[in-house]
Amino acid sequence: MIKQGGVRRLPARFQTLLPPAGTKSGIALLLDFDGTLVGICDRPEQTVLPASVRSLIGALAAHPRCAVAIVSGRPASSLRSLITTPNVHFAGNHGLFIEGPGYRYAHPRIASARPSLDRVCSRLAAIAESLPGVWVEPKPASCALHYRLAPPQVARRAGALFSQVVREAETRGRLRIIRGKKVLEVLPDFGWDKGKAVLWLLRKFDGRMFPIYIGDDRTDEDAFRVLAGRGLSIRVGRSVRTGARYFIRSHNEVGGILAGILAHIAEQRPA
Repeated sequence: MIKQGGVRRLPARFQTLLPPAGTKSGIALLLDFDGTLVGICDRPEQTVLPASVRSLIGALAAHPRCAVAIVSGRPASSLRSLITTPNVHFAGNHGLFIEGPGYRYAHPRIASARPSLDRVCSRLAAIAESLPGVWVEPKPASCALHYRLAPPQVARRAGALFSQVVREAETRGRLRIIRGKKVLEVLPDFGWDKGKAVLWLLRKFDGRMFPIYIGDDRTDEDAFRVLAGRGLSIRVGRSVRTGARYFIRSHNEVGGILAGILAHIAEQRPA
């Protein structure tokens, strides 16, 4: 459910919203990456995860009462290279690929959609060559067109051409468009999203775990929706239309939240 104007600022003493110390419930910490753990860079390869955040993620993932998953539009391989600590789970490409200690999952219909996506990506790459500041990022199960560095008139032209290419490709299979922050992405329409990936991960984890999801983008609304009335959902950046229960103003606040969660679970007695 999307709320209008009802989202509240995350309280400074947010630990009171978590399961009390001494309970058997652990924490499933589910985090978006770009815009949540780090600021958004002009190009994804320029991103550097702060050492302090990496250390907190590592400490949380190592704790027996906590499971940590990164749920992102980035490929899982990119997430793995940025977060090198063990015991972290990765749901990449908007959850179409999920991996963690001892397992890997790929949506079973990805292979059938690959030829159509390859054609779309090839056409978009050819278009981007003539548009300054526009570039294409092929992914394992999607294709993203970035226009963050493009002048406004070029960005509008890129958007129109992107929509045209996708419309023409849809005659060979259902596709969906994700509109992000200065990026358009096309992927197969399998009825799968970050929300479905979160539910998959929670089934993989201990069913008694208390879920916490933090994200900043439209795609994170799918996760907020499936966690409605359950756990803790936090949006990075205020929005008048969001399914999150709480918001914080900036990704710079996320490190403090991670530290607070770590301190809270450190107080919990072993079951």
